Amino acid sequence: MKTKSSFLKISLLVLLLLPVVFSCNNVKKDWEKAKQQNTIETYNNFIAKYPKSEYAEDAKQKKLELEYSWKDGFLDKEYKEYPAKVQQALSMILNEENSIIVGMKNIKNGSLMTFLGSPTGVVEFTSNGTKGGMTITVKSVYINGTNILGFKVNEGDRDASLHLHQTIQKNMKQKNNE
Repeated sequence: MKTKSSFLKISLLVLLLLPVVFSCNNVKKDWEKAKQQNTIETYNNFIAKYPKSEYAEDAKQKKLELEYSWKDGFLDKEYKEYPAKVQQALSMILNEENSIIVGMKNIKNGSLMTFLGSPTGVVEFTSNGTKGGMTITVKSVYINGTNILGFKVNEGDRDASLHLHQTIQKNMKQKNNE
């Protein structure tokens, strides 16, 4: 009787653990497949399916690496939307209420504009420079029907540049919904 009871307990335990073992195996297989395909779409699908997996953060990082390029302190992103739409979203971030243009330069297929800005709109000019502000250089290039927008915040703050891109995308999405 005791043997039969132990056998039932072990069988039940195996049945309960079997889905966990197969599930872990599927996550790893799907992760390997996503890495092999190496597209924004496959990483998005992986993150949606396994948001709390051990590979989720790596998937988010690989997706960012495909969406953006980092060079010379600029974080660049291609925008398929019409350039005027991107400019409109940008003007919601950098405008006369919170920034001033301190430099402009023409470059091949585009321009560089440097802003001195502050989220609060307050920048104090002193004999040693400025306080309370940040320098944001915007690179706008139009090549073969694609608008490439790059941000360089201060001396190359990647996180701040990424935040600006994400805000532009959010602004464009809001405008589409209006």
